[in-house]
Amino acid sequence: LASLDLEQVTLSIGGSVVSATGRLLWDSEEVEATVTASGVPVEALQSALPLTATGSLHGVATLSGTLDEPRAVVGFRIRDLAIEGEPAGLLVAELLLDGASLGGRAELAGRLGLLDLNGAFDLESGELDAHLTASGLPLDVAQRYAHLPLAIRGTGMARARLRGAWRRPEVQGELRAGDLYIDGQALPGELVATVSSTPAGYHVEGRLAHVLRWEADLDPEPISVAADFTFEGLELHR
Repeated sequence: LASLDLEQVTLSIGGSVVSATGRLLWDSEEVEATVTASGVPVEALQSALPLTATGSLHGVATLSGTLDEPRAVVGFRIRDLAIEGEPAGLLVAELLLDGASLGGRAELAGRLGLLDLNGAFDLESGELDAHLTASGLPLDVAQRYAHLPLAIRGTGMARARLRGAWRRPEVQGELRAGDLYIDGQALPGELVATVSSTPAGYHVEGRLAHVLRWEADLDPEPISVAADFTFEGLELHR
């Protein structure tokens, strides 16, 4: 037997259809396979997800190369995506596995504005390099996702980069928000905040127009915070 062939396997349940074809050559250990999915409910994959999500998944995955050095390309979209009960929109993603290198990009467009994540991860070294951008981010929707105790309204943009060892990557990030309201109270000007990694943890700086400025150092192990605030020229230290 020189090869193992999977001509066509199709599974259809309700409005969901999954089909697969493939071939494995025993001598060279070369593999070719294609899997397509249409209308698969995201909740069927809930055990593998960190959040409660619903939606309809459509995608194609191809596998090539050898068993020792596989190459996989996955492209999918999730329509009518909802996260923790909140409508999120349309998610489109592409993933590429080439040996020990995993790369990809995902874009989410909907009630959270436009979110874009792209990056690469080395499966052998555990090193990653990822970029996240968000624009047109409605803070009231983000506040409900985060279960914050304050009612927040406004529009924000954010960008962040993570690189280095995935367990403790270096972080560089920035958040900007305008038209801010907290518990119905309008805040003046624009909120700007930045975060960056330090040897001990993270350093955060921010300002709200010319009214408030702050700096904070966060040490996650053990958790501790040291912060300085300046409010209309009055120095407050905690």
